[in-house]
Amino acid sequence: MSEGAAVNLGAIKMSVHNGTHADAPFHFEKNGISIDRLPLETFIGRALVIDLAPIFSAEAKPREISIADLDPFATELNEAPRLLLKTSEGRDTAIFPTYIPVLARDVPVWLKASGVILIAVDFFGGHH
Repeated sequence: MSEGAAVNLGAIKMSVHNGTHADAPFHFEKNGISIDRLPLETFIGRALVIDLAPIFSAEAKPREISIADLDPFATELNEAPRLLLKTSEGRDTAIFPTYIPVLARDVPVWLKASGVILIAVDFFGGHH
């Protein structure tokens, strides 16, 4: 309004990768299930957010997300079977990061045994 408009407006500038998306098994497997066949119940319900940003910001070099990082939250995972991991990696949207946080090879089996049905990792990748 200070510039003569009838209303105050905001603006958002973002990459097409902002927001959320889900990778169905088909994304990685030729004969995997496509997104339209995944049950909605997987994506709706209680979730646990684990903030790993302090760990990743303190590390001198990139590393995998380990069971040791997640184990202190095992009890909470039993109550909230959707896991949202905050790493704060890739915050500079002007460049595509050289490192993407990944789970160590033994973590998915551990999470499944803990009853986890969904895993999400924040990632603010820039332009390709």
